[in-house]
Amino acid sequence: MYYLNVQWRHEAPNYPVEIWSELDADRFETRKLERYATGAWKCWSTAQPEGLGTVPVPALATIQEAEEFTAQEIDRATFEQVWKGFSPAEN
Repeated sequence: MYYLNVQWRHEAPNYPVEIWSELDADRFETRKLERYATGAWKCWSTAQPEGLGTVPVPALATIQEAEEFTAQEIDRATFEQVWKGFSPAEN
């Protein structure tokens, strides 16, 4: 598994400003959290896949080439801490 945290700088209120992703060996999302500028969170997993990407997530270097993104690989413990802190009632 791979874990990413991506900050997305933009002015569109319908899109997240931060994305936390768990990726499988083929770089498909298996779990994802999105944080919006309003403070709202959304989450998806393979049990609720409608918000997961349908294509593999690009390599970290490719994501970082776009100046609106700041991306970093994170460890599983960091991802799990954020995942466990998410409240489904806010989704």
